[in-house]
Amino acid sequence: MNRSMTFMATLGLFVLHGCIGTFPEALPLATDAEPPPPMQDMTPPSPPPPSDPDSGPPAPDASPSTTDEACNDMDDDQDGRIDEGLSRPHSNQEGLCAGATESCQAGEWVLDPIQGFDPADPCDGIDNDCDGTPDEAWNVGEDCTRGVGACAANGKLECTPEGTARCTATPGSPSDETCNGIDDDCDGELDNGVPAAPCRVQGQAGVCADSTSSCVNGVSECPQTIFAQDEICDGNDTDCDGEVDNVEGLGDRCIVGFG
Repeated sequence: MNRSMTFMATLGLFVLHGCIGTFPEALPLATDAEPPPPMQDMTPPSPPPPSDPDSGPPAPDASPSTTDEACNDMDDDQDGRIDEGLSRPHSNQEGLCAGATESCQAGEWVLDPIQGFDPADPCDGIDNDCDGTPDEAWNVGEDCTRGVGACAANGKLECTPEGTARCTATPGSPSDETCNGIDDDCDGELDNGVPAAPCRVQGQAGVCADSTSSCVNGVSECPQTIFAQDEICDGNDTDCDGEVDNVEGLGDRCIVGFG
């Protein structure tokens, strides 16, 4: 019960009893009366202060950028990092480069390390230089020859454990040189060092038939080196007529001494 209702009830009692007069000095108030609610502040809010033209531009939005990071040595996505996490497949996927990738470093795409990559492409059956062909510089499988002359043998080129190529052929053993148009001693020269031997020139007589053999184009020849001269008494057929010492007057009677 509030104060208004209490006052009206008291006044009614005085009127009924004909006791209109002065009110009591004080009337007890109900102890359960609620205080009126506080009044709301209806003052309008103050307008914001004008901006200061010398204070600079407003602070940027702190939310991260939606721009994708690109390999350009710049922080495109504004996360405080440059070119982070950028990777792509390498353009060459041949040989050992199959599965190779590139990473962005200082704004440039750089090939990531490839185990076993070697531009020299050693002979190992692998495409180490990623050009699509293994061991192309070594001619693996082609015909080859080892040794020279009579020692030469044919084989095929194959890779070695050292990464080079070798010929599978095994060369033969050299022998003494003979006049046959073959490099028997395997020194790279034909019929060299064939020993000369005495021989007789066909169709010649006397000293004209005496000669020494020589090797010409793989054939042993007996060339004429002595030619006919005037016959002398020397026990030889020097005029090459088939008779020895057939000197004029030889065998005639002669006298030695005087008296």
